[in-house]
Amino acid sequence: MLVVEDSDFTRMLLVNAVTSLGHACVEASTANDAVIRARESGPDVALVDLDLGVGPTGADLARALRSTNPRIGIAILTSYEDPRLLGNLPEFPVGALYMTKGHLADLGSLAALIDECATRPVTPRSVSTRVALSDSQLEVMRLVSAGNSNAEVAKELWLSVSAVEKAIHRLSEQLGLPQVPAANKRVLIAQAYYGWISDGRNAYP
Repeated sequence: MLVVEDSDFTRMLLVNAVTSLGHACVEASTANDAVIRARESGPDVALVDLDLGVGPTGADLARALRSTNPRIGIAILTSYEDPRLLGNLPEFPVGALYMTKGHLADLGSLAALIDECATRPVTPRSVSTRVALSDSQLEVMRLVSAGNSNAEVAKELWLSVSAVEKAIHRLSEQLGLPQVPAANKRVLIAQAYYGWISDGRNAYP
């Protein structure tokens, strides 16, 4: 079993839980270390954090692991209910599971996830999501939440400033936010974005 998590504390908890279930475990904090350890140990299952900080993401790592070991079971763990909230990501490997960390409430749910990874056929699986926004809307939301001005968002997405202003207005309406001055809309959009991340879910019905 390979556990990849950049947070030392979270990785320690996850490794302790995995070993308590009777699995031999190797751990890594970066994508590069994980690739090396996977080559050395040949794990049958990998639990991979999606956001590994600066550098390759968990999605990049998952694809690298699958390219060297086509049979490895992969679970991508994260606090993001929708992976698009992290920005542009490569496509997940075929058959990879995606689960928010909040859904791993106990050892039983972790054991079930590991068993499913180990026995799951490598076939396509869609990621369920309740975020009813397009990729472009989520990218605007992410950039606004990162503190970018309308002009900076426009430059990043190759749009006009007017188009960004309209996108923010439509976004605030779709999110059901109060119709307030533009500066406050940006604050509310950021609050909604970071609320999704911290909750590991979103507020859509």
